[in-house]
Amino acid sequence: MKDAKALEQAIATLTTTAPEVSFGLVMEAFKDALNDNAQVIVPVVLSQEDQEKSDDEIREILSHGYNVQKASTGDGRVWAVGYTSTDTVTQGVGPFVNENLRTFLGRGLEDDVAGVILNPTNRPFPMTEELLHQLIRTNAIHYEMGDITTYDVDAIVNAANSSLLGGGGVDGAIHRAAGPGLLAECRTLGGCPTGEAKITKGYNLKARYVIHTVGPVYSGLPEDKQLLASCYANSLDVALAHDVHTICFPAISTGVYGYPKQAAAAVAVTSVAGWLHGHPEAGMDVTLVAFDRGTYDEYRKIFNLAEDKQ
Repeated sequence: MKDAKALEQAIATLTTTAPEVSFGLVMEAFKDALNDNAQVIVPVVLSQEDQEKSDDEIREILSHGYNVQKASTGDGRVWAVGYTSTDTVTQGVGPFVNENLRTFLGRGLEDDVAGVILNPTNRPFPMTEELLHQLIRTNAIHYEMGDITTYDVDAIVNAANSSLLGGGGVDGAIHRAAGPGLLAECRTLGGCPTGEAKITKGYNLKARYVIHTVGPVYSGLPEDKQLLASCYANSLDVALAHDVHTICFPAISTGVYGYPKQAAAAVAVTSVAGWLHGHPEAGMDVTLVAFDRGTYDEYRKIFNLAEDKQ
């Protein structure tokens, strides 16, 4: 893990450049620090008795959990406090621990604080809940019934055929809603193999992108499941590579490709959940969109079963 020195330097630009420029630099520095698993220095609360123990004993106490120190501002709000480097730590503050930046920022979303403040006495940088939500995205998976062409998200997924030149079902609906620009761009992609995914702009859709994936024609063979799972995983890989964080999937292969709805729903949920588990920092919000009641009911059964097991 890295320290947050670069973040400290970016925050310093807030006093030296135009606000709109410096704030953008700070946000980019935060994102880089989060991706690098940077650490911040967090002062912790110890009882008087614990403070009098040896350094080794204190480290043992802190290894089992700790409460971070809080600071109050003149308006009465309470903030979690952290420091970007030893150079910024206030004289006399301690003891402290090194904490993952993402964990520290998450403290600003707790009920008893207004947010977090970095370097409270040296170029203080307060971050409220609204700003923290912009930085700390969490993975999520939902299901609902709807028309995928109407969703205002970063990307929708198209259950395409291998030519990527349009077809029936959801494929045709997406092309009609997006307009001729989508087909024109698809012509430049050279098709797409089954199980893989390619991305285009969204054109007249509310979605910024369309991610095209080709599901398997159902044959009842084990490869069907593997290929269908690849459609979801590869679409999410493409999404992440293009800074997509809200994405909607149709029920891939369940139309004219004949994949049974119950089995397809199980693959969809398992594949997406597995991908999210393997990419905890992705901040990917996934919606499985059912066009019909039968598909919706299959999703509902799976999600209800998962809740019962918790």
